[in-house]
Amino acid sequence: MDSQGDTRLGNEPVPPVLHCEELVFDLERRSVTLQGKRIQLSEPYLIALFLLIEKSPAAVPKSELAKAAETSEDTLYKVIETVRKALRDTEEPRKFIANERGVGYRFIGDASQTSSDAKPGGALRRRWLWLSAAFVFCLAAVLAGTVLLSRGKTPAILNLDGPVLVARDASGRELWRHFFKGGFDSKRYRPDLIADRYWTGDLDGDGNTETLFLYDAANPGLIQESSSLICFSPAGKVKWKFQVGRTVRDSGEEIHPPYAVNALHVVFSAGPHRTSRIVVASGHATDQAFQLAFLDSAGRLAAEYWHPGSLYALATIPVGPDRNPRLLAGGVNNGEHQATLVELDPFSMSGASTPSRMKDRRFRLLDMPEAHEKLVILFPRTPLSRDEPYTRVHALGVDDHGVHVTIIESFDPFSRRNVLYDFDLSLHLVRAFVSSNYREEHIKLERTGAIRGSWQDDEARLPKDLEYRQELTN
Repeated sequence: MDSQGDTRLGNEPVPPVLHCEELVFDLERRSVTLQGKRIQLSEPYLIALFLLIEKSPAAVPKSELAKAAETSEDTLYKVIETVRKALRDTEEPRKFIANERGVGYRFIGDASQTSSDAKPGGALRRRWLWLSAAFVFCLAAVLAGTVLLSRGKTPAILNLDGPVLVARDASGRELWRHFFKGGFDSKRYRPDLIADRYWTGDLDGDGNTETLFLYDAANPGLIQESSSLICFSPAGKVKWKFQVGRTVRDSGEEIHPPYAVNALHVVFSAGPHRTSRIVVASGHATDQAFQLAFLDSAGRLAAEYWHPGSLYALATIPVGPDRNPRLLAGGVNNGEHQATLVELDPFSMSGASTPSRMKDRRFRLLDMPEAHEKLVILFPRTPLSRDEPYTRVHALGVDDHGVHVTIIESFDPFSRRNVLYDFDLSLHLVRAFVSSNYREEHIKLERTGAIRGSWQDDEARLPKDLEYRQELTN
């Protein structure tokens, strides 16, 4: 493909547009649309994405991609995971962006496109192929539309119209509306966040598409069911609701609802009798009690995991065909004042549980049985966070290479004092290192005498101070 993004039919210029399934890449306008809706990505991320497309089928080195995305090679994986999520390319095998071990990343989308052809008669032949492909595409669209009409239209895009949730199909046509008398929390439903507030798919294997929607009211203390997970049928009827949170207590006080829903994750079991587990993450305004609720496809509570702090970053580790995926949750453990990563089995959890072993027992949640975590990892604090109340997991990503965790050495969620950890898929530590911003701030504090030691010393201690609360299996 021409690196300038200019494709031609003979001497006649044509719009350099690529169609990959329901995605449309416009190389001239540097825009991507999914099912008729423009994907919101920052300019550097779009530049990195179109660099991958323009270099296809060749792999693009990490150094080149990092420069385009205005990031470092160490944190490039976060850029790629963000782009993959926007393209709905989060499952294995990848459809659009693949890892190229030892090199970088490669665009592998099966795109229909126009390109130059220097052979005699090539322009006419390519034009004929392009028109044929367009005819087939239109015919397929008509057939697909017929199928949808026969089975009921499928929501593809959700957006807000005042206090109304609007569902649209892939062509942008309105399918149904649902009015929420409590309105919406404006902080949680910005245009760049709403895509993370819903999920569409077949939960129970009956061939119909359900829509899961995380609801937070504008004034959560004023209405009942202010924070909940709602399941809609294909026709927009409410199939069930799950009210998140409940009253729990620690050594200091009782913690009453409301809770705010933070994240949604759907996991499917392995084997021929596939079942789903819906994971709903919700936290209290005090940042103390945090619930991971595990629901079946009918919205019934199968199990719950309570945590003293927050667990707002969720990911799954794919495993072999005969084993269920593993759930990872990252956040803050208040009882340790440290960032933490917890591994759970979403299909074998039973009852409410909470970590009972902690240094600061004021934060222990009471009246709950012992924890059933598969693994708990506590990340060490460094001199840059010695005056901070806690550190936190900022980002959590899983790819072919392993699990990648970014820690913020600050109470401030926007701080750039980052420490990065790479694990293999069995959660054995591969390497730990600090970001360039961490190094720069450390050096400034060294010069003023505010801290002793060097950032190299901090980096060297990271693997030694990493704490595993269970024995790792090989």
